[in-house]
Amino acid sequence: MKEKMLCDTDCIPFLYEKFSVDMFEKINGQFAIAIWDKRQSELILARDRFGQKPLYYRIIEGEIYFASEIAPLMHMERSSEINGETLMDICTTWGTLREKTIYKDICAVNCGEAIVFKDGKVHKKIQYFHPRFYCDKHILKKDIAVSQLDILLKESIVNHQVSDVPIAYYLSGGLDSSLIVAMAAKYGNNKIDTFSISFSRRNLDESLYQNIVADKFNTRHRCLVVTEEDIIDSFYECVKHIQMPTLRLGVVPMYLLAKYVSKCGYKVVLSGEGADELFGGYDIFKETKIRRFCEEDPKSLERGKIYSKINAYVDGYRNTNVAALTAFYGQVKSEMLFSSHLLRFKFGDYCKQFFSKKLKKSLEKYSVVDEIKNTLPPEFGEYSEIEKAQYLEIVTFLENYLLSSQGDRVSMANGIECRYPFLDNRIVDFAFQLDDEQKICELNEKYILKEVAKRYLPKEIIDREKFPYRAIIDHRKLIMNEKIFPLLSKEKIYEHKIFDENAVEKFLKRVLNKEKASEKELMILVFICSTQILMEERSYG
Repeated sequence: MKEKMLCDTDCIPFLYEKFSVDMFEKINGQFAIAIWDKRQSELILARDRFGQKPLYYRIIEGEIYFASEIAPLMHMERSSEINGETLMDICTTWGTLREKTIYKDICAVNCGEAIVFKDGKVHKKIQYFHPRFYCDKHILKKDIAVSQLDILLKESIVNHQVSDVPIAYYLSGGLDSSLIVAMAAKYGNNKIDTFSISFSRRNLDESLYQNIVADKFNTRHRCLVVTEEDIIDSFYECVKHIQMPTLRLGVVPMYLLAKYVSKCGYKVVLSGEGADELFGGYDIFKETKIRRFCEEDPKSLERGKIYSKINAYVDGYRNTNVAALTAFYGQVKSEMLFSSHLLRFKFGDYCKQFFSKKLKKSLEKYSVVDEIKNTLPPEFGEYSEIEKAQYLEIVTFLENYLLSSQGDRVSMANGIECRYPFLDNRIVDFAFQLDDEQKICELNEKYILKEVAKRYLPKEIIDREKFPYRAIIDHRKLIMNEKIFPLLSKEKIYEHKIFDENAVEKFLKRVLNKEKASEKELMILVFICSTQILMEERSYG
């Protein structure tokens, strides 16, 4: 490459000339790439390993259209039919599956995939990467593993700091973002600029821990206080940008934070996504260990008490007696396929009751579980129970919600590029070789990552109880919002034909009479509202 490189994009033609479509597996970072091969008359569309950057396409009468957003493809001369399967996927897994969007004739390039188009159609698909855990592991001793991960994280963070513009850091106060800030402060050349969200609801607020880290590393720290009014007022606008229905309100504070960071003059942010999925940070992973332990002596209430150590933040689980908890988690047996996620997946059936008769009929033969099952890697059966849970969390929640709706879509809507040091290719490969006990030691999550963190972070950050990011509002205020309320009328529900107007009306009457909606009720409300917003925008966009 004798030619002078002005930016990352300049190297793409040279890589393609040398490696053809094999180039994509060699790239370490996030990308969405389109290449026109004039000699072969082929169009190549490719996306990074975890789908951090979006890329969509649509074929109309042999002509291929592609874009980084759904909206330009949707508003073409032919209207797009709604994909009911995708709505069911979202209800069940919280995200989309593989190439699907909510429109039948608009597809996403799948994560870790390159598609070759020729003669106006898909010529071949190349899955150059798929999450795969090592079945034949070479287990590293603890000290060696900690040192290796320390080095990999340092190199990744230093590489992710390369930028022509000032860089900011998201700081939640949790282990992952705090460790990135600590290592950036130690190995970087500039003073660190950190941004965080503080909630007006004290039970959701993490500002105490954010301030501990900011003070420890002398960062220029700015905190955006987000009220429930802010969340409700920005909900409509946010949904327009994420271009997918959502069950969760967490997208809105992240949208507002990105807007705030942009107003402060930043265009690049480092964030901690990926660490929980790779290193065993979620309660859903602990649940698999506890379930197996309890199954060894199913009558033991002493063993059942351990269930109280997970999901304590969920209202319905708090202060629940041991027998009830054991019965709830005991609905699923460890030997069942996707046992770690079956309780979550049940939510799809709950949502289905609100669908219109026509939509329900179209979904009679559709199974989300079968859809996931059909794309499993051949060695999935050899994975440990925790690895199976990690795999599912990566291909559903991480790829198709956390990095998309709550990640790139809300950040890029405000001109912010989010970078994720934990998703460096080498760190991912390292994590896929770890033994279960190096991830969850007894019930201590992210064990090996915490051992690295001990070299950088204060004890109160490492030992704090894990605090999941959540946004909670008064559901009645969302329903009565001036932009939302008209979309929930029987007339609008009937017009868009996604939901059954009578079922929705009955549901709204019930929750409006409640001072506090359950977590399940709030999720279905958010799903109905976000879907109605997208249908309205589709009608008048």
